[in-house]
Amino acid sequence: MSRNLSTSQKMISYITYILMVFSLLYVYGVVIGVELNFFVQFFIVLLGSLAVVFFMKKPLVFYILLVVSLISASLVHRYVTPVLGTGIQRIMALFSNIFNHLRGDEFIFPENVLWFWGILLGIIALFTAYIIFKEKRIYWLLPVYLGSYIYYWYIYIDQAYMMTVVFIVAFLVLFGMNKYFEEQLGWEGKERNRMDSLYGPWIQTVVIYSALIIMLAMVLPKSGNALEWHWLEDRVYDVFPFVEDMRSDSQYTRGAREADTFQFTSTGFQRESSRLGGPVSLSGRVVMHVEASEANYLRGNVRHTYRDNRWETISEPSETYGLAEDFGGLREEEEDKYYRQAFITITHQEFASQSLFSPFNPVEVRTGRGDEVIVNRDGVLIFPDGVYQRESYTIKVQKPLVYGALLETDIDLRKEDLQDLEIYLQLPDEEITDRTRELTASIIEEAEAENDYHKAKAIEAHLRENYEYNTQVEPLPLNEEFVDHFLFETREGYCTYYATPMAVMLRLEGIPVRYIEGYVARNELEDERGVYEVRQRHAHTWVEAFIEPVGWVNFEPTPAFPQPYRQDALLDMDEDQELDNDFDNGEEDDFDDLGIDADDDVQSGDRGEAREDPEAAIPFGVTRGGIIGLLVIFIGFMPARFLYGVMQYRRREQQMQTWSPEKKVLCLYAYLLELINKLGQQPRKGETHYEFADRIAYKLYEERKIGIKELTHIFVRSKYGDVPVTDEDLQLFQDYRNRLEDRLKNDWGKRRYLYSKYIRRDFFLEDRGTEKDRGTE
Repeated sequence: MSRNLSTSQKMISYITYILMVFSLLYVYGVVIGVELNFFVQFFIVLLGSLAVVFFMKKPLVFYILLVVSLISASLVHRYVTPVLGTGIQRIMALFSNIFNHLRGDEFIFPENVLWFWGILLGIIALFTAYIIFKEKRIYWLLPVYLGSYIYYWYIYIDQAYMMTVVFIVAFLVLFGMNKYFEEQLGWEGKERNRMDSLYGPWIQTVVIYSALIIMLAMVLPKSGNALEWHWLEDRVYDVFPFVEDMRSDSQYTRGAREADTFQFTSTGFQRESSRLGGPVSLSGRVVMHVEASEANYLRGNVRHTYRDNRWETISEPSETYGLAEDFGGLREEEEDKYYRQAFITITHQEFASQSLFSPFNPVEVRTGRGDEVIVNRDGVLIFPDGVYQRESYTIKVQKPLVYGALLETDIDLRKEDLQDLEIYLQLPDEEITDRTRELTASIIEEAEAENDYHKAKAIEAHLRENYEYNTQVEPLPLNEEFVDHFLFETREGYCTYYATPMAVMLRLEGIPVRYIEGYVARNELEDERGVYEVRQRHAHTWVEAFIEPVGWVNFEPTPAFPQPYRQDALLDMDEDQELDNDFDNGEEDDFDDLGIDADDDVQSGDRGEAREDPEAAIPFGVTRGGIIGLLVIFIGFMPARFLYGVMQYRRREQQMQTWSPEKKVLCLYAYLLELINKLGQQPRKGETHYEFADRIAYKLYEERKIGIKELTHIFVRSKYGDVPVTDEDLQLFQDYRNRLEDRLKNDWGKRRYLYSKYIRRDFFLEDRGTEKDRGTE
């Protein structure tokens, strides 16, 4: 029986060992680009894992094979062909590539992928085999395996999720099997081998760890999409900044060469490039850090023509300039009168792009790579070499003074002088509905607008005050015109829903308009003054209107964003108000407080003020409950188990008071044997109680104190001779028990002793009962 159990145990150990190694190797294979199919990988891991176990148990065979291989290679090198030099160079190149890869400087070369994967197989298999077959402390596997799975899942390796399940199942099977055989061996050879007593510990193990699996499954995501919990994510990044770096994606590195021009569809705010509208899914991924003296609108693209419910760009004409070359075309006196100079430095984070982002009006670009920049008609910048993760560029900007300040100068810009004026006034006349035209006319009439600036302000105010901000809107129905549907049907939406109607309505009034796509850099880092963090969800669209006589002016129709400061007249400006503030200076609330997360509540456009609600989109009660639940599960489990063990132990002590003296002696003697076993003294097979006590008595000897031999005599006399047990006898057992526990505590240390006694319950007062008790039950 014992041999069969041992064989079963070995078989289960080998199976779970192979599954564990394969689960982690498969994830590593996905990361480094192993192209072998699933079954071939499993077969290789199977052979490699078994070979590692074999050589670990028979290291002499490994050394013999190694020596034979070296001798054979030397003979081939000497008499056949020189292979050692080539082999050494190949090995050095392999490990150089691996070293540079671990430093993050380069990818694993295709010719090295399988070799690297094989090295990982050897390391992981050796580590796992040593823990399972030598140390037999499988808990040591959890940090390495679960840590790796969580890390790779967090950086979007979806296969890590399924391999986590494979590992946990294998781990629990191995853990349960070890506990079962540990209990079985502990009972083997005892007088009354009550195998039914194993049922309790087995069920307890199954219930506890099954509950942990269920709770873990509830916490992890249920789809291929990463969790979007911006509130918690932001706070984790604040406390543990390195976590954000973990979520790097290789596509943003220069080695991937995947930079392209900026497209608004990549931000999540527009689902299809060919069609506006519909619900959006936003990401908290950090795209750039912006060093600037103030918050900024960062232009990434300009759209010109609107038809069929979509915007298109006419990029030509464009010019190519060298880096550090001034392409603004402004005279020095113009710069002094109408503009103020600013510099802005942008560092990409999880982002790669050929588009350079800048406020209006950029005049010079500096960066450490490349030698030219393309500038199109609207000051949109294209850098053919691309800017990748952790790379920076600096842009010199000549920002126009605000509207009111420019009115006090002699500036005189006319829309008739605009090159290709018609593209800024283009409208699909056959698509714009009559009620859109009528609403535009009524807004202008009601506002009694005197000029183009007042018309633009009236339309901007109407959109901000009469429509609600919402990212979860229904897709645009077929055969519906986008602007009409928003203005009169849904009356809610996000930035594209506001910028598009404003552009159309301004053009209906003969005002040239540019539809702008980019980001808003407003979220200043608390620990870095003058550094603004831009996340993917900070993408935005707005409009620039050409207002005579000052030129292009920013307008913000989206109510979730504060209005740009434009200073209608010089007298409106406070003494301390800076002319160059692009945003409403009356509010200093954080950009994230504006509520533009994907799962945000619908906002109202009450006079254009953003909702002042800094809480998460998920109700705080849910957030707090979830966090507390996780803390209880992952942090409070051990203390709870300890308290439960103490309570169980004290309960058994109270139960003992109701037992007969004979039953107390029976249980206390079995408990003493457990303690002696923990001290390293175990009975031999077939050895009687007296023989065992005589053999170990000298190791537990204490001068002038009753020892194990005397207590064994009392136990045998009570159990087999029907001699009554006295109170003095029970006190001897209690005193000896206390002395053994103190000795064990000194040998092990207090921490290990308490852990073993109350958490693992390796020694416990079992209710064994006497022959008489069992006969009357």
